[in-house]
Amino acid sequence: MFHKKYDIRSFRAGEDYMAYTWLGGQVVNSVTAVFRTYAPEARHVALICEANGWQEIPMMGLGDGVWETTLTPVHVGSMYKYRIYRKDGRVTDHADPLAFAGERPPRNASILWKRGHFPFRDKEWMAKRGSLWQGPVNIYEMHAGSWRRRSGRAGDGYSYTELADKLIPYLEKQGYNFVEFLPLAEHPLDGSWGYQGTGYFCPTARYGLPDQWKSLINRLHMHGIGVIMDFVPVHFAVDAYGLAMYDGTRLFEKPGRSDWGSRYFDHGKGVTRSFLLSAAHYWLSEFHVDAIRVDAVNYLLYQNGRQEQGENAEGIRFLRQLNAMVKAQFPEVRMIAEDPTTYAGCTRPVSEGGLGFDEKWNLGWSYDSLHWLAESFGDRVRDYGKMTFSMDYFYHERHLLALSHDETGRNRSAMLEKPYGTQAQKYDQIRAFYLHMYAHPGKKLTFMGNELGQLTPWKVGQQLNWNLHRWPKTRVFRRFTHDLNMVYRYHPALFERDDRQDGFAWIERYRAADGVIAFLRMAEHEQVLAVLNYSDRPQAQSFDGWGSNWEVLLDTAWDIYGGKKSAQDRWQPGDREIRLDACSGVMLRREL
Repeated sequence: MFHKKYDIRSFRAGEDYMAYTWLGGQVVNSVTAVFRTYAPEARHVALICEANGWQEIPMMGLGDGVWETTLTPVHVGSMYKYRIYRKDGRVTDHADPLAFAGERPPRNASILWKRGHFPFRDKEWMAKRGSLWQGPVNIYEMHAGSWRRRSGRAGDGYSYTELADKLIPYLEKQGYNFVEFLPLAEHPLDGSWGYQGTGYFCPTARYGLPDQWKSLINRLHMHGIGVIMDFVPVHFAVDAYGLAMYDGTRLFEKPGRSDWGSRYFDHGKGVTRSFLLSAAHYWLSEFHVDAIRVDAVNYLLYQNGRQEQGENAEGIRFLRQLNAMVKAQFPEVRMIAEDPTTYAGCTRPVSEGGLGFDEKWNLGWSYDSLHWLAESFGDRVRDYGKMTFSMDYFYHERHLLALSHDETGRNRSAMLEKPYGTQAQKYDQIRAFYLHMYAHPGKKLTFMGNELGQLTPWKVGQQLNWNLHRWPKTRVFRRFTHDLNMVYRYHPALFERDDRQDGFAWIERYRAADGVIAFLRMAEHEQVLAVLNYSDRPQAQSFDGWGSNWEVLLDTAWDIYGGKKSAQDRWQPGDREIRLDACSGVMLRREL
């Protein structure tokens, strides 16, 4: 049966992107399933499952490394594992590498689940989703388990279904139209944030069943919110029940450990490429995910992620293959690279010699900006170029500006603690910096808690501090981030020409001694002017030669946001200059 329907050679050659349709536990009918696994170096493989009291059921070797058995009676929801008899005499029970569901960690059995039967109601969304990236893209990055919890205790997070009830109204109210989830593929350790996985086809059971995850996506789509999922094709968890040494050999991995203590995937192996291609295809096809953010791309571009160690030809080949497959099968899906390198052609099509991504996180911008903000006001004069340098290379790729989880987790400080100065100056500077970010070309991403004025770093074992609204400073800060989101969402000059050089012009780039930066964003019928004062002294920006009819959209120094300037005392169209409080920013607009 196997050889008549499937060609295992394509899987071994790294050309199969739908391996999940034949490997793993495949439901045949209400009482029957076929189980297949690829373990070419195993001496013998048996199925063990709760359907027969965890007794061994020998699996038949079909040749070419595939083992198979048919089981009846067995039902959807039944737990199972593969018992791998290795050639060195050891015996290991493994979860199914292509399982569609599993037990909640720390338990690790696979669960038989049926594909493709969920009644999605997002047809209208799916038809238009590709065009949405031409408009404003405001992404809320989040960790599903620590965003909000029933009681605030670790392990008491909302299910996928409950999360929809809380999350969707919040995103709509705050002005986000995309949500990016840290990896939701199954993983054993909470502390890995999902970046060391064991179940590449299995939504984590921490928050419920696969169909509940589909329901969350379906409801997000019906409310006009896109879904981005983190994908980790560089490394995986070392746990013995997972992918590591699956058939007694390094079937998927390279020798040794990664920089994270995990195992590096070996992209030179066809089975590894087919496995990962199939995983990406599965999330896009089965769950209607709108975009994939590929983690740690530098490790696929360079050996061990380091340019000085030379290019990783196998990793580059895989990236091009992945992006080409996605574009061929899901042309409206966006592929996003987390890539801190200057590798040329990241967002150039594969057909033109590029890697084929649609967007690239601009990590140089976030690194330079946050380090500059941490400097004293005097030192900033010397390093003023750090805040303007991003536009020197911006149009080389299609960039996305990200203030991600990496900036506030893992021994990093909260966003409000990053700038130099007194607490009042920190608040003022972060408001100005956020305005700068949202006026700067590029799609936007901010990690959960950044919008609340979170005062402590993110910790995966704690929910966000939802009591911050009790304090006036953080209450008005949340109002500011809401208003900034709305300004971005509804003013085309801030997004219409993101990737076009006629959408941006410098007004002030060289006022280092004053700490002033000013630039213009342009659309067909609108202009927006952003003026920033990063010094600890009031400054002014002349409007001579810039015409009239300007109106203030937002001033970070308004009292309604925690500043000292009355929101009622606005700049008047006849004024010759705009006055800037210390550590503040202003956005003005005019119609054309």
